[in-house]
Amino acid sequence: MTVDDTSFSLLVISSDSGLSGRVGGAAELWRPEMVVAEGYVSAFKLLAERSFDFIFADCRGAEVSLRELFSRFNYRCPSADLVAFVEPRSFNERESSFDLGCSAFLSPDAESTEIRQVIRRILRGRADVVRCGWVGKSPALRSLSSVVLTAAPTVATILLVGESGTGKELAARAVHENSPRKDRPFVSINCSALAEGILESELFGHEKGAFTHAFAQKQGVFEAAHRGTIFLDEIGEMPPALQAKFLRVLEEKQVRRVGGTVTLDVDIRVIAATNRDLAAAVEDGRFRRDLYFRVSVIRLVMPRLLDRLWDIPLLVENFLAVGEHTKKLSFAEDAYAQMLSYHWPGNVRELKNFIERLSVLSPTQRVTARVVREFLDEQGLARRDLPVVTGRTPQAARDDLIFAALAELKRDLTEIKEAILPGGLPRGMVEGRIDVPTDEKPSNLTHVEIETIREALEKVGGNRRKAAKLLGIGERTLYRKIKQYGLWQP
Repeated sequence: MTVDDTSFSLLVISSDSGLSGRVGGAAELWRPEMVVAEGYVSAFKLLAERSFDFIFADCRGAEVSLRELFSRFNYRCPSADLVAFVEPRSFNERESSFDLGCSAFLSPDAESTEIRQVIRRILRGRADVVRCGWVGKSPALRSLSSVVLTAAPTVATILLVGESGTGKELAARAVHENSPRKDRPFVSINCSALAEGILESELFGHEKGAFTHAFAQKQGVFEAAHRGTIFLDEIGEMPPALQAKFLRVLEEKQVRRVGGTVTLDVDIRVIAATNRDLAAAVEDGRFRRDLYFRVSVIRLVMPRLLDRLWDIPLLVENFLAVGEHTKKLSFAEDAYAQMLSYHWPGNVRELKNFIERLSVLSPTQRVTARVVREFLDEQGLARRDLPVVTGRTPQAARDDLIFAALAELKRDLTEIKEAILPGGLPRGMVEGRIDVPTDEKPSNLTHVEIETIREALEKVGGNRRKAAKLLGIGERTLYRKIKQYGLWQP
């Protein structure tokens, strides 16, 4: 099926019959199921009953900000691509449309031809993402999927670069499944999970008697992936000696088992992945320069979840649909807003685990911002308590934790000191510093911080988000301080 054969549903929100007519004319090629709502009230009533693939919204005269309006559409209909008709002066031109949760901006005077081009572009991007087996509608994901599908039919080696949890193995599988090798083996191995001797045996195989406990001949993954694809995760952790042997396999398309004398021909497509800066590793002498250029013929950067935050409602909807969950959860709008304000260091993997934990432990089926905050706080504490293999001595690791804690404390205090409230600075504060007697500095410093926070909360009626904005600090920082000083308000 081509893009022009795709069918979809379409909601147009406008009291301007001329604009609705142009949208209908532009979409006529696809014969969509089209519904027109003359105002936002009726539109939101419709979205409470069903979903749409496209929402075309006339935003002229909107009584709320574009960000707030688009947020409501994304929370209530995550699967829809939102196209907004806006005047150029109504938004900051430095922001992309997706920064506000919108797939495209159009002028209210846009002709049917331009509208049709936008529809076709969105449909093509959506189809590419589906072919890759991903979930999302962000430009970053659609751009990546297009490159993956372009590279898939070739034999070029690919290097996937990205943080943990961004889906590097899913990307490797997408390349394989859309290549001529899709009916051949896809073999994955993590280079950081095995000791050097074991990794060599796993990659190259070994002959019987090649070393102690080699009681039988073993086929390596290069052989196992013959005519297929091999995915080498965390290739930056591969020991130097194995890097040289691996380079030879790439160049000669031949492999010899450990302890063997026979050279075997192999036909493999190599996809490597790393969450490290391999270019820096090359400069430090930890990774071979020639191997780096050999594995990065095509270099793909996996977007962080932080770079595609508006995919979160759609990802949550998908996780709830495909998982086996104890509760049938639904999310309030403020719950989604809370999730979008979090930085998700574990990326999509962390989000998926978060939803699974909510489905088991959430006290209610309706998830609110308060529940999200509580679970994210617990999740953050659990992550900080996990043991991490760092290669450093215990004393050095303890020192790092102490320095990090001190740095965080200093940063929090700096944020509070620099906060300027309406009507001037709190008593005891002058620009750039807090003036306190040296003999009472610690207690007075804390007192100033408490009073600053309390005054801000009083000014905004206890609304923590507004208080954080007023103080010029992050909401999570304020939340932590409120709990620390016993200012907690349920």
